[in-house]
Amino acid sequence: LYPEVIESGTGKESQVAYLKSTPGLKKILSLLGMGVRLIHIDSNGDILVVSGNRLYTIYKESGSWTFFLIGFLSTDAGPIKAASIFVDDSHKTVIVDGTQNYLVENAATGTPASSFFFNTFGSLSYLGELTASHVVYLDGYLIFNEALSDRFYVTKWNTLDVDPLSFASSEGNPDKIVALAVNNRDLWIFNERSIEIWSNTGNADFPFERVSGGYIEKGCLAPASVAKI
Repeated sequence: LYPEVIESGTGKESQVAYLKSTPGLKKILSLLGMGVRLIHIDSNGDILVVSGNRLYTIYKESGSWTFFLIGFLSTDAGPIKAASIFVDDSHKTVIVDGTQNYLVENAATGTPASSFFFNTFGSLSYLGELTASHVVYLDGYLIFNEALSDRFYVTKWNTLDVDPLSFASSEGNPDKIVALAVNNRDLWIFNERSIEIWSNTGNADFPFERVSGGYIEKGCLAPASVAKI
């Protein structure tokens, strides 16, 4: 059971909350790791899971769930984020952990053992921001924050390439970006003491601009808490 607030303000006998049943859970498998840090379903429907420093895909085989180890991250604890994009007839997912950016690619040509490719952005010579803590997808672009700054970078349209000069600053307040989110095709930039809302204007020099009135004088203290509901 867990407490749920009664939205009307008062319930029977003036209660302000009630105990709601938790939906039942079923264990499907165990992973060899240090706790689940990420569950991400990519654009191909593949389920990617990071447990500790290990990246897995989990899938059904002959009616039973199983897993395949794809690769290893450089960190084994802390929150991580992922976003997927379809490029060159291939489903690609970018994972960021604040230390490295990683590329997971499913060529979808066979079993998980033969179809997944995994490497770091640095090893693949992708330029731009390489140590982001957040990444989101919007309108064919991947957007990364620059750690400990007010900058965010945008890839070229429908690619993984980032021009080192393709960045903008969330500078309505002199604070740092802590999280990114996409809502209704708007980019929400959560800073330490403010929030800014940007949209895709199609500008040839830089595709995103802050919307009129898109500034909130509230910040975010918990970067991993941002969630779309």
